[in-house]
Amino acid sequence: MPTLATDTEYALAPYRLAEDESTQSIACDPTHSLLKEKPMPPLALLRAQMLLAATMGLTCLAGRLDDPPAKVEDNPYRRAKVGQWVEYGSEAGGQAFSSRYTVTAKDEKSVTLKIEAWSGDKALPTQTQTIPLDQPYDLKEVVRGPATENAKVEVRQLEKTEDTIEVGDNTYACTRTKILSIREVNGRKIESVFTIWTSPDVPLSGMVRWRTEFMGRTTDLDLRGFSDK
Repeated sequence: MPTLATDTEYALAPYRLAEDESTQSIACDPTHSLLKEKPMPPLALLRAQMLLAATMGLTCLAGRLDDPPAKVEDNPYRRAKVGQWVEYGSEAGGQAFSSRYTVTAKDEKSVTLKIEAWSGDKALPTQTQTIPLDQPYDLKEVVRGPATENAKVEVRQLEKTEDTIEVGDNTYACTRTKILSIREVNGRKIESVFTIWTSPDVPLSGMVRWRTEFMGRTTDLDLRGFSDK
C-alpha cells in the first residue's frame, strides 16, 4: 500500500474500509506502519477519527453481542424513510468537518444511504452505503469496527443511562452509552473512550453526539440538522 501523503488522504482512509480493512487502524492506532513513514498531523488524526465515527457510527451492524442481546426489531434504520437526511459537524484546530447522510432507497431488506462529506469548503468523494435491516444494531460493534489481522480489540461498555443534552438550539432526551476500546497492535495497547448520545427523535441511527477521548484529546461530532420526511 502506498504511503498516505496528505491530510485529505488520511481523512479519506476510513472510507476505504471496503477495499482494505486494515486502513481502519490509521484512524485508531498511532503505531500503524504507515505512520512510521510519515507521522499523522494532529488535525489529520482528529479528522480521521471524526470520519470513522461518522461513517461507522451510522453504518455498522452487530456481529458479537453481550447480554442483553440487541434485537433486530430495535435496529433504528428500520424506521428510515426515503428522503430523510441527517447532518453532523465538528471542529478541530480551527477547521470544520461536516457530513450528510441521505436515504435514497429502502425495501424490506435494506436501506441505501448517500454519504457526503466536507473538510472546510472542500467536498470529499461521495459514498454509498447499503445497510441490512435483518440484523441488530449494537454500539459496541460500531466501536469495535471490522476485524484486522494486525490488531486485537477488546470492547467494554462502561455505562448506559438516560441523559438530556443541548445541541445547537435544541434539547434532546437521549440514551448515553460510554464504551471503552482497547486496541493492541504489535504488543502496544491504545485505549479510547467513546460516548454516544442517541435519541428516537433523530432519524437514521438516532445519533445526536459522538464523543471521542483519544491520546489526551476530546473531540465531539454533533448533530447539525435533519429532515424527518
